[in-house]
Amino acid sequence: MNTTSRGFLQGASFASPELPASLALQCANCIHGDHDPASIERAIAGLVAFGSAYGSSIADSLLCMVLDRFVSPGDCCSDFAPKQAGRQV
Repeated sequence: MNTTSRGFLQGASFASPELPASLALQCANCIHGDHDPASIERAIAGLVAFGSAYGSSIADSLLCMVLDRFVSPGDCCSDFAPKQAGRQV
């Protein structure tokens, strides 16, 4: 298991007693992940010069607003906050 700054864990999978198994602690289920192509293009100046956030090179990747980098949906880190209706973050 590789770790880098801010506790980013690649390839790790965790389960939480507070969340159902379907809401595993993964970036795909985190409130900090941005998958909206228009928002990503606004956040990364010059991205459109290399292509588009709508293209296949980004695919299912999310822009993590905490780590300030692209992450895969199955990645996880210590800054995970679940996307759940009615929950304050």
